[in-house]
Amino acid sequence: MRIVLALLVMVLAQGLEIDWKGDEKLAQRTKISESLVDSLGLKYYRAKFKFNPSWATSRGFHDHDANLPTFFARRVNRFLNQTKRAHRRLDKVVEDSLGIDKWIDYKALLADMDTQIFLLEELEVWRSWPTLYADGCIEGIYALLVSPDRTNLEENLASRLSAIPEVVSRARENLTTPSRLHCEVAARSLRDFVPFLEGLPAETEDFSLDPALLDSAAASLGGFADYLDSLSGDADPEFALGYDNFTRLLDLKHMIKDDPEDLVAYAEKALSKARERRETLPAAAGGEAFDTTAALALTPEGVLDYYRVEAESALAFIERRDLMTLTNGSTLEIAPTPAFLEHLIPGYAYHPPGPLDDDQVGRFYVPLPAVLGLDAKIKYHWDFTRGRLA
Repeated sequence: MRIVLALLVMVLAQGLEIDWKGDEKLAQRTKISESLVDSLGLKYYRAKFKFNPSWATSRGFHDHDANLPTFFARRVNRFLNQTKRAHRRLDKVVEDSLGIDKWIDYKALLADMDTQIFLLEELEVWRSWPTLYADGCIEGIYALLVSPDRTNLEENLASRLSAIPEVVSRARENLTTPSRLHCEVAARSLRDFVPFLEGLPAETEDFSLDPALLDSAAASLGGFADYLDSLSGDADPEFALGYDNFTRLLDLKHMIKDDPEDLVAYAEKALSKARERRETLPAAAGGEAFDTTAALALTPEGVLDYYRVEAESALAFIERRDLMTLTNGSTLEIAPTPAFLEHLIPGYAYHPPGPLDDDQVGRFYVPLPAVLGLDAKIKYHWDFTRGRLA
């Protein structure tokens, strides 16, 4: 009997040792896999930031604030090769070895890599989307101006302004198959941005710019807009990706598996409900609630003040209900929609802070004309009244 018990204890001990070793191996494999995801993610995004410096600045990565994206063919190919190599290594990661948070990072990283390969290699958007070059210049300058990181701002602005003619020159060489709509949108964006550029003061507390440099950059962008006009007449009138490419992009970039028809049906249903809700508000408010005197006295700053109060109220509600954890030091600025974005953002919009910026400053854009006419005053005041009574 004692021998049997001794053997049983030995077997149990060996089983526990095996289980312990198994757990240890699993923990080690998880550590290795998660370290690999972090390492590959860091290398990939550093390559992507270098490839598109304007995008990097808007995300709060400032190592390339002096540069603009030029989309040289060799740079496109280098970035594609870097992305493919990282993708092949990432494919070897065993998903089951990752914790849930790192698994989410892993899937998001793969999706971003797949999207870049699809856009740059299969669709060759750098040969067909003039908006890439227009947005690269516009975002590159604007992202510097609104960034909370003001380090070397004067030097970086001057460097990016000086680089604009090179970007324009590269665009002229690369754009071989642009669509008409993309030419028109890019030309409109550039023409709307030129007055903003010309309106930048040469001297401020943060920077000092050579007026000749501003003039040269504005002239290059204006000339590029004219060039896009010349392309537009002969450009492909078909701008759509096509059903298959669009469906694939939804899957790769946004990880949306639904068919486009289902998304459209859902959007139309949501819009219909919103319109029904909006139509009921005036009747519920009553005509006597509208204050004509207050409407006539409304100013652009008064409109912005209303939304500042609303933002503070929303923040207080979130804190009171403990709905989410708010990052310390986060701030929200209420500002008119920049004029050069009005044709792309006709309504209200939120511009999030760069996720890598130390100071998290978000911006809520309000569609606001510089001068409020009578119709605009009535509209804004009526919206405010309905908002308070809804």
